[in-house]
Amino acid sequence: MSDFDQERKNEILDEIIMSRRTVRNFAPDAPARELVLQVIQAGLYAPYARAAVESFEDGYFRRFFIVCNGTGNMSAISSMMNRMACEKYAQLERQRSGDPSFKERSRSWAQRLKWFKDLGHVPGVTTSPYYILIAEHRGIPDLGQRSLAHCLENMWLKATALGLAFQITTMASDMGDDEEFCGLLKLEPGEWDLMGCALGYARKTPGPSKRPPVDEVTTWL
Repeated sequence: MSDFDQERKNEILDEIIMSRRTVRNFAPDAPARELVLQVIQAGLYAPYARAAVESFEDGYFRRFFIVCNGTGNMSAISSMMNRMACEKYAQLERQRSGDPSFKERSRSWAQRLKWFKDLGHVPGVTTSPYYILIAEHRGIPDLGQRSLAHCLENMWLKATALGLAFQITTMASDMGDDEEFCGLLKLEPGEWDLMGCALGYARKTPGPSKRPPVDEVTTWL
């Protein structure tokens, strides 16, 4: 590869990384299925904890579930995730009531969970053409959520490169032990770590992401 080609690849990668945004306002138009599969393929090629899952023999240890908006499955998933958000809000409020320090530190999360509860659904679910759930088998040690982070980052960057809008929904990470939710995916409860993301086109693209200068947050030891 020539120096020019290498430099151009580096420039393109920097452009994609700098252009990545969390989109919360989706247009109703659904991307072509071929584009969705390209995003999933990027996630499939993300790193994983080989030592944790190499003994898993019951099929593939990383799986993807595409849920289309307007379907019964989307409604069911939205309802179950909203129920989890309500339960987590009630649990958090009980914790906050007896600990003033924790109450202050958890204020932002409590406000967000209350917003989910009042909204009646988890943002990103039912608000985009596609909702994608990713499952990673829990191995020993359980590094599934770390592998899913790599997976989602790959998918996010690929979506950005394709001009698609992307939003991670962390509430999905609480659904891996929920029997009804896992039953819908035909997964064994307690055996899989889950994460989810919304995918579509942006109705409105967010502005530039703010970050400090790299020198201010870097220490050479």
